[in-house]
Amino acid sequence: MGWAVGKTDGWQANASYVTGAHSMKAGYQGNRLDQLDQTLTDATTCCTAHQGVPNAVTYRLPDFGHRTITNLQSAFAQDS
Repeated sequence: MGWAVGKTDGWQANASYVTGAHSMKAGYQGNRLDQLDQTLTDATTCCTAHQGVPNAVTYRLPDFGHRTITNLQSAFAQDS
């Protein structure tokens, strides 16, 4: 069984300059994805005995998650 939790942030900016026969536009865009994927497994317990007397207990914890951070950035400029 697995699950994922994610958060996305985005931002953008642009500017234009226009005169009679000339125009220019430039901009920037960015995105950030922060995602946590986790696979859940059952915890296991094992008991070891020597001559019928328990002498050790081993407890295995479930798997832990994997975090992924992705940054995307772009810029543009156009002139006419």
